Amino acid sequence: MERYNIKNVEKKWQDNWSSEKTNS
Repeated sequence: MERYNIKNVEKKWQDNWSSEKTNS
């Protein structure tokens, strides 16, 4: 369960980072 949660958070962070990079 924890592992899945971490993966989910990682994906969210990656998406957020990608969005930020595109915005920059």
